[in-house]
Amino acid sequence: MRDIKGRPMMDRVVGRAMRIPQVEETVVATSTLSRERRLVRHLEEQGVLVVRGPERDALTRYVQAADERDARQAIVPSLCRKYLGG
Repeated sequence: MRDIKGRPMMDRVVGRAMRIPQVEETVVATSTLSRERRLVRHLEEQGVLVVRGPERDALTRYVQAADERDARQAIVPSLCRKYLGG
């Protein structure tokens, strides 16, 4: 996990997503690769919901996350720069 000024970058991204007024719930969709265990453990310790899926298919992970949480809408990170300030 990359660190920015003493705090993991993922914490900053998730924190910003949680502050979007229209977002009721934030879920991180990551791969099932073993190298993601540290990230998953960290997020779960922070109380962040995590869904894991195929490494080479981000869209499937997003769909899995939406299905598991019974979401009606989803914000895909690569499409939400205007909301996350990037």
